[in-house]
Amino acid sequence: EPLWADFIYCEEIPFSWESWLLERFSYHEILDSSIGGAEADPDRDGLSNLLEFLLSTDPNEGNPPFLASKHEGGQRFFRIQRLTDPEEYGVTFIWESSPDRKEWEIIHPVRTTRMGGDARVTSEVVVFPDGGEKPLSFRLRAIQF
Repeated sequence: EPLWADFIYCEEIPFSWESWLLERFSYHEILDSSIGGAEADPDRDGLSNLLEFLLSTDPNEGNPPFLASKHEGGQRFFRIQRLTDPEEYGVTFIWESSPDRKEWEIIHPVRTTRMGGDARVTSEVVVFPDGGEKPLSFRLRAIQF
């Protein structure tokens, strides 16, 4: 006859995609890919769970995707908080821009400046050209590898 445990106790759970899911969703929600899947967006804030993991935000509360955004001198500035080393967790992110929000292309920052943080989470300012005559939309995509 199988034995069942009511809970499992660990001194310290290493931070990972799986531990992040366990901290934020029930077992049944994790099994439901429309709630706990990497591409799911249960709080409907436009950020997938994988991106919420990368940005260290809560997937159950609508979050603004960036801490701050401003346009100045032909450049667009985004202040974000993200995992310091996302590759350690098998994920990365890419920036994309689009003039029409239909076709997106990968872009690279003009400059990235670290503003602080710790071993797990980094706050940084990312700078892009604003697109000149054509206003651009920007997005951040998370990719698992």
